[in-house]
Amino acid sequence: MAGFQRRSRADGKAYPQWHNAVAGAAAGAGSRFITAPLDLLRIRRQLDLSRPPPGPFSGAGAAAGAASGPRLDLFSSLARIAREEGGVRSLFRGNVAATYLWITYAAIQFSLYSRTSDAISAFAPGAPPRIPGAPPAAAAPSPPRQPLLPEPVRDALGVLGSSPTALAFTSGATAGLCATMATYPFDLCRTTFAAKGLQSGRAGAAAAAAATASVGGGMAPPRSILGFARDIYRTQGIRGFYAGAGPAAVQIVPYMGINFAMYEYFTRTTWERSVMGAGTAGAVAGGTSKFLVYPIDTIKKRLQAQSFIGLPHEQYRGMMDCATTMLREEGFASFYRGLAPTVLKSCSATALTFAFFTLSKNLLEASHDQISNR
Repeated sequence: MAGFQRRSRADGKAYPQWHNAVAGAAAGAGSRFITAPLDLLRIRRQLDLSRPPPGPFSGAGAAAGAASGPRLDLFSSLARIAREEGGVRSLFRGNVAATYLWITYAAIQFSLYSRTSDAISAFAPGAPPRIPGAPPAAAAPSPPRQPLLPEPVRDALGVLGSSPTALAFTSGATAGLCATMATYPFDLCRTTFAAKGLQSGRAGAAAAAAATASVGGGMAPPRSILGFARDIYRTQGIRGFYAGAGPAAVQIVPYMGINFAMYEYFTRTTWERSVMGAGTAGAVAGGTSKFLVYPIDTIKKRLQAQSFIGLPHEQYRGMMDCATTMLREEGFASFYRGLAPTVLKSCSATALTFAFFTLSKNLLEASHDQISNR
């Protein structure tokens, strides 16, 4: 967990907590901008309702079929989107909402991760562990006061606090869940824009008419984030901003838990604040965790899309109905549509996020030391 918990300066004092939030925001913005086209392609493929071809890629062999064949031609797909939908700018459709999402999400996540980890560590038996990144001679800050909790709960927290991997999983899952719920409307907005786009001049009147016809209630696709918010609130109320939040919550707990646990495992043996090491560990952790929870992410995207833009063939009544309908009508492969760009995007985004976070935090701490030594 090097870099996520509070580090100590040479004088034994801890660096400010806001370093995690600022470094997280910088990491979210940087990684999002670089991986935006892959995210667009991932959402498009998840919302593709076409049936998989018959034969070995239906039924039991569908997962392999979803990850092979011409659909893996990522560059051709991106080139087609740019050619048919308005140039390179179309590859960044929904990027404003997504940038707001990832800046806020990463800031909340990294800040809460540090605080949650510190709180759980206080229940571990024995002396508090030395803070990662602190010199051996530096004294660790006093642990936070333990709240009054039932003995079984305290014992469970003690077990979690004494295991670095379990502590990373629990802290990551908790921080990820809170960050997801806090930023979920931006995620819904990003999905809507990525699926239909902002119909404007170069898209043409025919494309705008077709998009309008597919939207439930005859509403035109939104042209801005504020327009999206007004339309959602007018037609569905506050609940509309959290369409698909159920599978999002189910997905994020194992996803971020595995993500941080694997990252902690790969970086546990070193105290170095290596940007390259953070990026490498993040790539492995991000790709593995995304692959494991990918079917739930596809279900979430389907529920989000039908809430606002409508889906032409299916209407789902909830998470389980969406899963069973997809399996019955489209086969097992439908859960893994867009797997290739998603895993590539997750590896890249997580590697960049952890690398940017480590770099930003190192810079903040270096500046803090220079100011303190004046």
